[in-house]
Amino acid sequence: MQVYCDNEALVKNVNKAREQSRPQFPNDALKASWDVLQAVVRLAKLLQQIIFHHIRGHQDTQVPLDKLSRPAKLNVQADKLAGSYQRLSSHKTIQAPMIDGTNCHLIYDGQTVASKHRKNIRDHRRTKELKTYIKQKTGMSEAAFADIDWQSHERSVNTFKDGPHIFLVKFCMVGSPWES
Repeated sequence: MQVYCDNEALVKNVNKAREQSRPQFPNDALKASWDVLQAVVRLAKLLQQIIFHHIRGHQDTQVPLDKLSRPAKLNVQADKLAGSYQRLSSHKTIQAPMIDGTNCHLIYDGQTVASKHRKNIRDHRRTKELKTYIKQKTGMSEAAFADIDWQSHERSVNTFKDGPHIFLVKFCMVGSPWES
């Protein structure tokens, strides 16, 4: 059986894990989407005749659909179905379902953390202290603090490297109405 997937990292990790002879280490569970990976690997080991292949995604943006291979056409169709489901569905997945063989999930603020576990744990540990420090330093109220879109702030700060990054943070804090 041939299985095609447009997630190249998943295909590489599944093929590598199938050939792995050592037992899994506890830190293996910290890999991104480990629960999905281990479930696919376990199934692949049971059904030895499965061969995983990577297929480039979104090939229909460069090549007419009728010129694509069958796996590429099926991938385009799968992407469209997934997109339609995301647009039309009123679902809101907060906690991922427990996949058979997954022994635990990392859940933060009621949502499953699927990747960057170490970073999320560190961030969670520091968030309360940092929030208290910022409010104390700026004299900002809880309501004003809650009004700030911190995710947008983080994304804009992270687009800068070194010098401009420091400038932007200082500018935001010194030029703010909460300047002390």
